[in-house]
Amino acid sequence: MHVRLASEASLLCKGLHDLLESHPEIMLVESVVCKQCCDQYCCDSHDVVIIDISNGRIGSLDCIRKMLARFPHSKVLALINIEHVSLLGDIFDRGALGVVSLDADASVLVEAVKRIASGGVYVEAALAQALTEIPYKKSSKIFDCLTKCETSVLLSILNGQSHDRCASSLNISKKTVANHYSRIKSKLKIDNSVQLTRLAMLHKIIETT
Repeated sequence: MHVRLASEASLLCKGLHDLLESHPEIMLVESVVCKQCCDQYCCDSHDVVIIDISNGRIGSLDCIRKMLARFPHSKVLALINIEHVSLLGDIFDRGALGVVSLDADASVLVEAVKRIASGGVYVEAALAQALTEIPYKKSSKIFDCLTKCETSVLLSILNGQSHDRCASSLNISKKTVANHYSRIKSKLKIDNSVQLTRLAMLHKIIETT
């Protein structure tokens, strides 16, 4: 898988580069500062873009929004300082698919990259509880509106399965999975898998630790 790093801190970039480079399945491309990310991204194809939000600046957050506005199928993993958990809502609202803190073990970062590259969503366990505490409209029976088939697709997606794997495991077509997923989002009034994960954690459909 191809991964690009975007950070304002060259030393941090170097450390992350060395860490990820030790994994043969990960191919790194040239690191950039956040404001260059959109321009550079249009020239290359990547599986995951890791964007450093550890400085807590709005400019770094806006990099996510701007890049996804131009390239809506991009997969973004955000890095934050653990004390910046208040930014989680903004990070996911801008379209990131995962978030890991700088305090996380190296294995956590690698797992996050792999999960997001395969089409899943990743939230570091230490941050998951904070994510559920971000205000969100709550109804104790919100998932009761889903059919049995939609619930099966929902659980497969929450387990990190791609649409292809979901179709194979449920013995249905990929198009059927896509149709079910569209109805799930419509019924739950959400726009993407990140919001779905937040909602599932809030209602304890999936564990937060």
